[in-house]
Amino acid sequence: MESESSREPLCESFGMKAASKEDPFHSEAANHAVIVGSGVQFSEAGEEWRDIPPWVSYLIRFGYSWQPASRSRRVAFLSMPCDTPAAGLISLGALIHGLGDPDANDEAGHFSGLSRFTRQYSASCRTCKIRCDPSEKGCGYTERASGIVRDKDGRRYQVVESIDHPIFGPAIKCAREGETRYLLSNYAREWHIEAQVALGTNAGAAAPLCDAYSSIVPSAVTLPGNLSRSYSGICLAGRSRGESSSREVMATIRFASAGKQHNLADLLSIDDWSASDSVSRISFYNSRTGHVDRFGCAPSLVVTDGDSSLLRVLDESRFQNSDVIGVFERTLDRDRLEAIGSRLAELRRWYEEDPESAKSLAPAPPGIGLAILRRRSS
Repeated sequence: MESESSREPLCESFGMKAASKEDPFHSEAANHAVIVGSGVQFSEAGEEWRDIPPWVSYLIRFGYSWQPASRSRRVAFLSMPCDTPAAGLISLGALIHGLGDPDANDEAGHFSGLSRFTRQYSASCRTCKIRCDPSEKGCGYTERASGIVRDKDGRRYQVVESIDHPIFGPAIKCAREGETRYLLSNYAREWHIEAQVALGTNAGAAAPLCDAYSSIVPSAVTLPGNLSRSYSGICLAGRSRGESSSREVMATIRFASAGKQHNLADLLSIDDWSASDSVSRISFYNSRTGHVDRFGCAPSLVVTDGDSSLLRVLDESRFQNSDVIGVFERTLDRDRLEAIGSRLAELRRWYEEDPESAKSLAPAPPGIGLAILRRRSS
């Protein structure tokens, strides 16, 4: 993406701010922002290697600088002049920042998540005779609970019930081929829901990606424990064409440093996107099917890829307390752009402009439009 085109009038009607013609990466505000590694090479869609272009640097820094609101929810509308993997680059920046946050892992809530999974299965999903679909059943849940968990050796167990054991305290009763085991909180990290990402792995498995993250944002702090822990606080909402389409687009972006190359799809560490046996630091929402790749996911930040993904996420009950960064291209049909504009106008009934968040970010390069809204406190 090399377009330096100015914004279309429709973008201005959204209330979006565009960059001035001055160099946005030598402004006073940008001097206080995180610096993306100058020694990293970049390639897009098989093109020759070059320095990271300003638009890529901006998007990574945007995600790195965005801190989920502790007071009230925020929704950002970010328009691009053409189709790009911008949502993945923003997610990458957020991921790198999270590696330095001691609370940015799923360990503290892992046992409670397994307990919720068990309670939902025993109370509702177990009674589904043919196909469990909460939207059709109207049970109030957002996703099905299969009732199957695996231990550290990969053995399958059926959850039975969540109990308060007279000796061990809170526990999950599990059964397998006549065997009964009690899953306790102290050992919960060794168990995971079948077909979903495990809580952790050995730190060595994530070491290659750690080097890549450090080269992209050299000033970032990385806690070794986070490299071996999964995290569900950041969610990438994929394109409407499905997960494979989203993955293919992200894989067109490559970074190289110190003789090693990584594509963006691998760096995002989404479950099943990488061949390496590592943890997942970003959950994935399939905007075509409405499925999230892990049970009970309640992210603090959702980054949406495309207009359809943005509109669906804004309607999803599970994301109503999540910050949302919606990315879309301005080359869409006018009807689709107007649908975004209508949704933004609707949000303004309960949200207001958020100049504080806008000031905390470096100015956008020419061609990128941005509007940030914050939910009113009363």
